[in-house]
Amino acid sequence: MDEDIVLKWPDGSKDTIHYHCSDHTSRPPIECNRWLKLNGVSHEGCTFTFTNKSL
Repeated sequence: MDEDIVLKWPDGSKDTIHYHCSDHTSRPPIECNRWLKLNGVSHEGCTFTFTNKSL
């Protein structure tokens, strides 16, 4: 699974969050290869903080 979320800001800029999940195992413990990137840069965790965006 690969998904892109594109955030378009009122000031004309945009940010892209890319979510990847693959290589699922079917037996306990269930695991998968999962990672996130923000604008092409690897991101740890699942919390994103955006600042200085025009509202």
